[in-house]
Amino acid sequence: MKKLFQLAFVALALIATSCEKKEDTTLKQDSNSSYSGILDTYVNKTVIPTYKGMKDNAKVLAQKTQDIKASKTDANIIAACKAWQETRKYWEQSEAFLFGPADERNLDPLLDSWPLDLTQLNQVLSSNEELNAANISETKGAQLRGFHTIEYLLFREGAPRKASDMTARELEYLIGASEVLRNDCVLLYSSWAGAEKGTTDGDILDEMEKSISVPYGPSFAKSGKIGGAYPVEISAVDQILQGILDISDEVGSQKLGTPNKSNDPLDVESWYSWNSLLDFQNNVRSIQHSYQGGVDTENLGKSLSDAVKSHDAALDTKVKENITLAIEKIGAIPTPFRNNLNAPEVQKAMEQLSTLNEIFSKEVRPIFVK
Repeated sequence: MKKLFQLAFVALALIATSCEKKEDTTLKQDSNSSYSGILDTYVNKTVIPTYKGMKDNAKVLAQKTQDIKASKTDANIIAACKAWQETRKYWEQSEAFLFGPADERNLDPLLDSWPLDLTQLNQVLSSNEELNAANISETKGAQLRGFHTIEYLLFREGAPRKASDMTARELEYLIGASEVLRNDCVLLYSSWAGAEKGTTDGDILDEMEKSISVPYGPSFAKSGKIGGAYPVEISAVDQILQGILDISDEVGSQKLGTPNKSNDPLDVESWYSWNSLLDFQNNVRSIQHSYQGGVDTENLGKSLSDAVKSHDAALDTKVKENITLAIEKIGAIPTPFRNNLNAPEVQKAMEQLSTLNEIFSKEVRPIFVK
């Protein structure tokens, strides 16, 4: 998630950081060790399957919105809501790896900026301008497209809205925004995995006038070799760890912490659908999948868990237990979160996420980084 109103604070933080002595982050890797198996697993069993699930469900969502146009019924809106939730699940499970294409192609903010600019959206809906995918993609900023625009158009107070309440202009915008979301999801997947000409994904990229010359996934997996994304394997491993640290901090200090401190429901991400707590749990699952070696527990590969276990089996167990605890403690928060911002369970979940972040920062990362 990208919160645009935080950019000013980020800029100030960067200025302050530049004045400080930089920490020595010398990477540890002796000539006899290899992390290539971890990198290959990460790309092919975690990242690519997650993005595939997202783009496949985004295609379903785009079709479901067309179904509403063909027959504007409550049942068709419910089906579109379910498709949004399924697509959203995979996005949230990807937030431990927002580096690479998600960052370089600006797809994180385009897909998931919060809060939605509802005032401007209503102005657009009341205007006479075209609301098709091309116009939305070319003229609308991050706060007028992506998951939360579609969420607002589909949900009211945590439930699918009534078909009779959806205006023709809202439906037009919903269809266009869903097509844009589908296209962005295809672009993100293809940026990691590639896309062949003549396939559905390839056709969508052609329509977007986008090309993937060198997919990022194989390049990331080849780190340390010619053509790799990083000059040494351990740098790529450290990038995985940094992604884990970033999202564990964000869920605790921002996604839970900001509305807990402000006591303002408008600070809660995904509050139109009441999907917030499931979002946050899926963020932690992105950590779990990155650490354990894949999304499919029956088909895991060489992993960070294996490397940590070979160094300290007790620490590996501790990591896994604390990931599970974080998911459970978020799940214990009364739903909807927007109505329970100061429930004691919120603080417990925040503390657990802080603990998890500290374990990765002070115990796991030092295995790889001095």
